[in-house]
Amino acid sequence: MSTAETAPLPPTRALLFLLARLLTFGALVAMFTMSPALLLAMGLPYGSPGGPQLAKIHPASFLALGAVVCFLMARRPVPTIARLWHDHPGLMVYVVAIAVLMFQAVVVQHKPVTPLIDTFLTSALTFVALTSTTERDRRLMMVAVHVFFTVNSGIAYLEQVTSFRLLPTYLGNELVTFEWRSTALLGHPLVNAAQTGLYLVLLSGPAGRVFDPRLRILLVLFQLGAMTCFGGRTATILSIGVLLLRLGSGALVGLGGARTARTTASAAAAIATVAVLAGVVLVEHGALDRFLGRFQNDAGSAATRVAMLHVFDRITPEAFVLAPDPADIAAAQRRLDITTAIESFVVAFPAYYGLLVSGLFFVGLALFLAEIVRLVGRPAVIPLAFLMAVNAGANGISTKTLDLSLAFASVYLTTLPLRRREGGAADETASPPESPALAVTVAPAPAPLRPTGAPATGWREAVARRRLEVAPLG
Repeated sequence: MSTAETAPLPPTRALLFLLARLLTFGALVAMFTMSPALLLAMGLPYGSPGGPQLAKIHPASFLALGAVVCFLMARRPVPTIARLWHDHPGLMVYVVAIAVLMFQAVVVQHKPVTPLIDTFLTSALTFVALTSTTERDRRLMMVAVHVFFTVNSGIAYLEQVTSFRLLPTYLGNELVTFEWRSTALLGHPLVNAAQTGLYLVLLSGPAGRVFDPRLRILLVLFQLGAMTCFGGRTATILSIGVLLLRLGSGALVGLGGARTARTTASAAAAIATVAVLAGVVLVEHGALDRFLGRFQNDAGSAATRVAMLHVFDRITPEAFVLAPDPADIAAAQRRLDITTAIESFVVAFPAYYGLLVSGLFFVGLALFLAEIVRLVGRPAVIPLAFLMAVNAGANGISTKTLDLSLAFASVYLTTLPLRRREGGAADETASPPESPALAVTVAPAPAPLRPTGAPATGWREAVARRRLEVAPLG
């Protein structure tokens, strides 16, 4: 047991800490519910050409930045940052790598910096904010994440049944009317597929053990059915692969350990019932046919992934290593008919920022992911590997997105019960920040000396009785 305790903060710092907690909640809500499509519907030119640069930064980024600043001001900023270097070196190297990437984009290539802020810097801010808030807040956020994905997938089913779209899909400023895939709360079908697939992987792993075995399997099937509504082929195939591996190892049959035949039979009956009902609904409304049709006719998606490998054909070796001219890359994309995006962040980064800077950034990103694994434990390995595999086959984090922030929040919060079981029950009334960098410690008060010869227990009572014995009578 630690000999240090969290010191009460002065009123001003306590107010800052409360504000930081509220901003953390706000950032989490904004990143999960305020999609680019919603911001565009609200009149903000977030993902469209034109408009002020501040409008190109997601509200969640501002809220996360405000939360981190308030957390730092509630403590001592300089020692706190020094402790962050000591306690989370992978995070700090990642921040340095982001700074190098921003310098390359803004100073060398004269590109806007806002995509890098939302895609990468916000994920680092989210890391600090979520690890710095209280245990009680994290438990509430964990429940909110589970509720969000259940509601989000429910909306996806509803959109397939009714052909209504909660958030219309835009390409630039143009409304897309031919899109059959569900948009739900996250706004874009492929973002939904990636994040729902990640949650599905989490739910089928140790993080799902918080649920009753039968409820857990029902939730897994519910999310798996929603994947067909979002139409993400790579995410669906990878998530099914993870499910099959875990099903083969018995990881989905309950919370671990031997299970009775009755429980197994009940779970099997529930699986069959839900699978049949979901299959009937999806087939009846054509969602399953449309999803399978994406494998038969991919509208040139596979050809695009082959063509992107030729984007460097007319780039000089020096430019390839240091920094290709954005105009040359844009011309190559037009020539290869891949003007929308380069469908792999592994290829896109050297094309946009050069091999040297991209390599340095990939090291920082890898250390950040390793830091998450160090913080969360082994349950984070497969979900993060899933996320990177999905992004390797899509533009993903090579464009402006909150995917990394969403993924960290999902992984960190849903695995919270696992860390509590490993580290012991948390204090219900005053839970200190999980990050040691943001904790204030005070030395415990020294225990009074025990008189020589007094028993190890009850010596205070013995001293009191002795005083009564020798006290003068009135």
